[in-house]
Amino acid sequence: MQFVFFTDIPLNVRFGNFIYARLPAALGALGHNVKILVAHQNFEALPFAQLPSNVEVYDVTTVDENSPHIEGDFLCLFTSPYFVHYPMVAERVVGLLQNDAFRKRFKKIVYWSADYWPDWIYNPQFVEVEGFLLSISHIRLANSPQNCVRLQKAYSVDVVGWLPNAACQEWLVSGAWQEGVEMQDLLSYLNRYNVLIVTSYHHREDAAKVFTLATKFKNLNFILVGKSAHLDCHCPPSGAAGSNVLCVGAQPNHVVKVLLQSALFCVVPSRRSWFAYYSDPTKWYLYHAGGVPILSMNVPHHKNYPQFYPYTLVAFDLEEGILQMLNALESAKLPLRYTPSSVHDFIHRAQVFIDILHGDIGYGYAGKEGFVYGKYEAV
Repeated sequence: MQFVFFTDIPLNVRFGNFIYARLPAALGALGHNVKILVAHQNFEALPFAQLPSNVEVYDVTTVDENSPHIEGDFLCLFTSPYFVHYPMVAERVVGLLQNDAFRKRFKKIVYWSADYWPDWIYNPQFVEVEGFLLSISHIRLANSPQNCVRLQKAYSVDVVGWLPNAACQEWLVSGAWQEGVEMQDLLSYLNRYNVLIVTSYHHREDAAKVFTLATKFKNLNFILVGKSAHLDCHCPPSGAAGSNVLCVGAQPNHVVKVLLQSALFCVVPSRRSWFAYYSDPTKWYLYHAGGVPILSMNVPHHKNYPQFYPYTLVAFDLEEGILQMLNALESAKLPLRYTPSSVHDFIHRAQVFIDILHGDIGYGYAGKEGFVYGKYEAV
């Protein structure tokens, strides 16, 4: 089949654990021909040299209604409403999508909502453009059950299918250790009782909680990975953050993989917000790919569908959750390590994505009767 993807998310940005590149790449690995239209000025400098030869990348600003090579079976709109990351191309892209002749180049149009975008940068045109994207789409998808229900109710569409994020064992992103802490500081933490927390600037409150809680759990080392106002200090073990807190800043996946191997368990931080409620944290998929027990904070579908999110303990208070996790590990209710499920690999996502495009229930969907869970369990 022929797929054309449009995204305003640069392919070398970690959003969705690089789902904007990895899902098309997985479709290519399955033998389909894929073109990705990217609203990204430096799209040539992608860290994905491993993209299959049948996956091509184009600068969307060079595409118009007369571009003969932009056609196919499915036009996949994996974009934020009104293209918040590159608004300068919004007018061009919306103009293309409003063109009946351009849309007729594709048998079907697919829209995938990755988040509750108004909680990022609110724009009054979001609702209008999101409604337009859903109205021209034959197949509507979203990242979480909650977001599926939101879209179905807000725009009165029949069905919104669930297409979650994913991870992969190949760890495609490469690169050296990034500066911020001394390597010997990090090595002094490994092979001890380490708790890994991949965080971001959206979870500064959670980072602050860790600094406070660390004094109550002297038997644990807390390693925080990610770019955040609370992480920019890069505190070494002897620093003001305390002897059992280490902030290593943003790191590529292969470094995170090393940290996973040393972790007793990992934490999915999530503050109570609309964004967190509708999101599908990519951290869970990274942790699961590493086979490490997971403590998840405030993520509804991790609690509601344990068969899909195994080896996960869900809590609403971080201190209480840590205590529950330690008890679960000590009593062997959760294993120290496990084999990751292929259900959460990008190849599986691509296979089920194709099934959904042909009318399969997939992982689940939101209809007028509410959310209906699909047939897949993580085994």
